[in-house]
Amino acid sequence: AKLANSMRLRVAMRISGTWPGIAQEAAEAAVTHKAGLIESNSDNAMLSCGTQSNPYQLAAVSWGDLRVNANIVDYMNAYGDPRMPKFFNKSTLAGKTDKYVGMRTGDADFKKADAAGFSIPAYTATSKLMVFCAAETAFLRAEGKLRGWNVGSKTAKAYYEDGINLSMEQYQVSATEYLKIDEAPVVSHESDAVQNATATITNTVSVMWDDSEADNVNGKNFQRVITQKWIANYPLGLEAWAEYRRTGYPKLIPIPSDLNYSNGAIDTELQIRRLPFTQSEYRGNTEEVNKALGLLKGPDNGGTRLWWDAGKNNF
Repeated sequence: AKLANSMRLRVAMRISGTWPGIAQEAAEAAVTHKAGLIESNSDNAMLSCGTQSNPYQLAAVSWGDLRVNANIVDYMNAYGDPRMPKFFNKSTLAGKTDKYVGMRTGDADFKKADAAGFSIPAYTATSKLMVFCAAETAFLRAEGKLRGWNVGSKTAKAYYEDGINLSMEQYQVSATEYLKIDEAPVVSHESDAVQNATATITNTVSVMWDDSEADNVNGKNFQRVITQKWIANYPLGLEAWAEYRRTGYPKLIPIPSDLNYSNGAIDTELQIRRLPFTQSEYRGNTEEVNKALGLLKGPDNGGTRLWWDAGKNNF
C-alpha cells in the first residue's frame, strides 16, 4: 500500500502540467492515506532478480552493450558526489583509469570494443533493482509544496533536504558537505580516445537551497529539486527521461547537431519526446493504432509530445 501511494504521488506529479486540479487532488489523497508512503529506506521497493542476473550487470559485463551515460557522470563529478563509487565503476580508458567517465549520447561511428573502457554500473549479478525509494517521495513532496499543495507539514526546503539525506543514507555516505555546496558547478565533458565530444553545461544549480526565493516552480529551487531527484533515482532511466520531458531539468548535453538524422522531426535541443509506434503494431493492431494517432498532437515520430508533456515549464 505504501508503494501504491508513492506511485500515485509520482503519477500525480507527472500530470501536473496538464491536469493540475486532478493532480493536486490525487497527490493530497496519496499523502493522507492511512497506509502512508515510502518514507524510510527500510521501506524502499527493491526487486530481487531471482535466478536472473541483474539486467544492468548482464548488459554491461556479459554482453558489453551498456555503458553509463555522460550526463549523470558529469553532473556527479561536478558536484563531487560521494555516491559515485556506489553508482559506477571507474573507467578503464587509457589515461582515465582514476576517473568516472560516461559515454555521450548520439555517437554514430564507434566500435563496440573501443567503447568498453567507459564506466559501467557498479552492480553485481545479484544486485537488486530499485523500483521506488524514500528519497523520491521526499522530492515529490518538495515539488508539491512548491506548487502550493497540501502534501505534508514540512516546508519545501525541508523535504528537499530530506530527499538528499535519504539518498545519501541509502548508499551509506554522508550528505553533510554535499548540502553545503553553494555555487552552481560547470558540468563539463572532455574528449577521449573514443569520442571527440567535448561539451559543457552552465545552466546548473548549487545544492544549497536559496532561502530568498519564493516557493513556486518558477525559480532555481524547482530546478534543484528535479536535478537532485534525477540523481537519486539512478538507475531508473525511464523515470529520468519522463522527468526531463516534463520539466526540462536537469539541463542535458544534446547529441551533436550533425548527428541528428531525424530530418527535422526531432529538435536537437529538446531531444526525443516519445517512441514511435512499431511496424508490428501498425500491422497487428491497426485499429487501435489509428485511434491513438488521432489523439497525438502531431505525427507519429519522436518529436511529438505526449499528452502529459505539456511543455509549460522550461521547454
